[in-house]
Amino acid sequence: VTLGKNVVGISSSAFYECKKLQEINLSDCLLSIGSQAFYRTAELKNIHLPEGLSVIGSKAFEESGLEEINIPGTVSELFAGTFSYCSSLKKITFNEGLEKLGSSSRITIFIFTSF
Repeated sequence: VTLGKNVVGISSSAFYECKKLQEINLSDCLLSIGSQAFYRTAELKNIHLPEGLSVIGSKAFEESGLEEINIPGTVSELFAGTFSYCSSLKKITFNEGLEKLGSSSRITIFIFTSF
């Protein structure tokens, strides 16, 4: 799947349970990813998030097949459950700019047990 170059947002649940989604090319203009946008996308192994992205909604990648992800420095907050139940996720790279992790967030547990 390739999003148009002028797409600035992915709505909540946009790819909800798209079980065959393996690859997606995001617009460099992308500013936001809605809640549960990639929920249960088990075949989605990698995704490149563009600089300029500022919002990643709650549970945006819950139960996805992501193996690694790089959070751009333009994202200042990850909401609760962003990567909940991502059993294949081995590496998360945070860049300068991230200020807050959502409360009760599965990612918080993951980060602190991975050092």
